[in-house]
Amino acid sequence: MVSAAQQHKGMLESVQKDVFRIRKILSDKEIELEGSIMYRNNLDWAYQYLNTLVKEESVRFISRLEEILDYGIKAIFDDRDYQIKILVEDGKRASIHLFYTDEEGNNISPDIKDCGGGIRTVVGVLMQMFFIFHYDVERILIIDEGLSQVSSEYLPNLFGLVDEMAKKNGLKVLLITHDSRMMAYASKQYVVENHRAREA
Repeated sequence: MVSAAQQHKGMLESVQKDVFRIRKILSDKEIELEGSIMYRNNLDWAYQYLNTLVKEESVRFISRLEEILDYGIKAIFDDRDYQIKILVEDGKRASIHLFYTDEEGNNISPDIKDCGGGIRTVVGVLMQMFFIFHYDVERILIIDEGLSQVSSEYLPNLFGLVDEMAKKNGLKVLLITHDSRMMAYASKQYVVENHRAREA
């Protein structure tokens, strides 16, 4: 009888030790889980905060880009009543549109990619300048055969604006072209013949 009682006591002590050990494990896991929940909550908060910042910065970025493009289009095509708007669909995809009134009085707002080559070229040059200044990268604008679609009547305005931006912001412009209309606007000209460049 004593022996059976001692066995039961031994088993009870062993079970109590197991229960204590399991309680300790559970307590440790609860602390770990609370830490994980707190970490997840902090990540959620950080994501929401950064998401808000990115959206606000995107709105400012788009607004500034729209302002620059609109200013440039109006300065270059000064005989037209053009306006540039950047439209954002579903808070994600942005597209640049040219707003104007046609000869019949209809309000037109095509996507820039559907406009003529001259408009697209001018917008492209303005965007390159904007990104150079916005991201403060090397202030060199390289245009390789990129202006041939701009009508001769708008070239003085285009080069006037580029020259103004270059002087104000320390921008160097390298224009590579076969179009002789551009020669009058260059401060230096080089001719490449037989793989060699010489000053013209």
